[in-house]
Amino acid sequence: MHPISPLRGFEEWSYPLPEAPAGNLDRMVLSDRAVALASIMAYDRSMEQRLSDWLEELLQIRIEFRLVPGRRVAVRCFPSTSRGTETLFANEGTGANQIPFILVPVGLTPPGESILLSEPEAHLHPKAQASLVSLILRIAEKEGRQFFVETHSEHILHSFLLAVAKGQLARADLGIYYFENRNGTAQVRRLEVDDRGRVDGGLPGFFEHSLTELSELLDSLK
Repeated sequence: MHPISPLRGFEEWSYPLPEAPAGNLDRMVLSDRAVALASIMAYDRSMEQRLSDWLEELLQIRIEFRLVPGRRVAVRCFPSTSRGTETLFANEGTGANQIPFILVPVGLTPPGESILLSEPEAHLHPKAQASLVSLILRIAEKEGRQFFVETHSEHILHSFLLAVAKGQLARADLGIYYFENRNGTAQVRRLEVDDRGRVDGGLPGFFEHSLTELSELLDSLK
């Protein structure tokens, strides 16, 4: 089991380079994870290339980890679709900053093992959330990894259900468990999904607030 914490991101322009790369990013505080991730990229250029390709697919940016004086690793990025200015990766949006902390641990996980991914939607545009789910599904299928995804995002959930409807994900390979707080006790139940990606009884709690806001907006426009 490889946990990926919801607290993710680069906070500095560069990080110290240790004598050897870290083996994984499991169970580290954020500052230690940032140093470990930078060291992995500095020592493993094939992983850096893979991460950059993933970022280009998701957000149209590429990333570089450069050695700088003082045995440090600087983290830079640049847009892949225009002649935009190169900048520090720490200056990118919070959504972009968290992506390496999701994808590098995924890339380091051996086939057949499991990844516990908490709130992948944090700070990401809905389109990027859907693209991230597509990438996760592709990695799970081609590289033999299992994902446990904790989410509050209807976009994340809909993307998995759409994959079932389109035949990209077998219904038997998707399990949705709904957690509900009832008088201080967590009640958990599995939601049934059919071959068209439909959830029996709907998705509890996901749409009520949106429908209430829509009703109020329509009333205000009368």
